[in-house]
Amino acid sequence: PAALADRVVIVATPSTEPALASVAAECLARLGHEPIVVLNRAATGDIDEPPPDWDSRAALTLPESRMGAQLALGGREARGELGRGVEKLADLCETAP
Repeated sequence: PAALADRVVIVATPSTEPALASVAAECLARLGHEPIVVLNRAATGDIDEPPPDWDSRAALTLPESRMGAQLALGGREARGELGRGVEKLADLCETAP
């Protein structure tokens, strides 16, 4: 399925080993798509600053936001840092090669 996709996004959580996300990204890149790696539910609230062990691996960090996730599940736009992170992910998907 990744070979047929326009964009590939790998979503990891802080409990995921960062090296595993890198290996998965390298494997998918061999199929012709450079995946976007997203760290979801990060403890830090800054979408542009991933935790130190993810800084060279994640293109984007989404903060922990239960309320934002509930809004998204209900079909509404997420607000706050999560909303800004989702907007940035959409921009990355549009500009990805």
